[in-house]
Amino acid sequence: MMVSFHRLPFTFLLSLLTLTATTTLATPNTCTPATPPPAQPKKFGVLLFPGFELLDVAGPLAALSSLARIHMPEYELITISEKKGLVTTNNTFPFHQTWLATNSIYSHAARNLDLLIVPGGTGTRTLDPVYHQYIKDVYPCLRYLLMVCTGSGAVAKTGLLDGKKATSNKFSWKWAVSQGPNVDWVREARWVVDGNMWSTSGVAAGIDGTFAWIKETHGEAEALRVANMIEYERHTDASWDPFSDVWNNTKRGL
Repeated sequence: MMVSFHRLPFTFLLSLLTLTATTTLATPNTCTPATPPPAQPKKFGVLLFPGFELLDVAGPLAALSSLARIHMPEYELITISEKKGLVTTNNTFPFHQTWLATNSIYSHAARNLDLLIVPGGTGTRTLDPVYHQYIKDVYPCLRYLLMVCTGSGAVAKTGLLDGKKATSNKFSWKWAVSQGPNVDWVREARWVVDGNMWSTSGVAAGIDGTFAWIKETHGEAEALRVANMIEYERHTDASWDPFSDVWNNTKRGL
């Protein structure tokens, strides 16, 4: 039986159009793998969520921003959150920072990246499931996923780290490993690499992990050049980890 739309009430048609538009907007864009992939990663994204750790973001971005200065205007960097706009590190503390997310997780740019950085922070413990879903959706098209601090706990929650090696913040070790019982957690490590998954220990370790990634993808000369530009002395041994003993021995970790 054919339905003639011109016979339907206007209010019904309006409701139908509204429902269709709402459904379309709520459906995430799928990622599109680059074919062929670029010789070097050029599209960088960092995920921001309420309660992200400031240095987990600022440290790696200091290195990547300097790398981008060398390769202008080829390299792109975006900050990503559920919605475009301001995101705070932790508004329950008297001292906190607010950063601008330039892109929504549903935007085309946020779903077509070479490298995604997932920071840690207190917000990983109450992370909205939309962020877990975003990571799962975008991962198949990523060339690299870099997790800093308890960001690896957030990724472990998605199941993407199952069967893979990873590390995390040693102060928050108990919580991080509880998020992924099927992950091969490496306690004594500054950073760990398993395939295209890069995870680092707590906070400042994200800088060393980023430089290790730059060395892997751009060469030692480029990593040294960037380190000299920001006057940073690198830890180049992935197994260097005095903080594992600090928090393991005192039993004060969370």
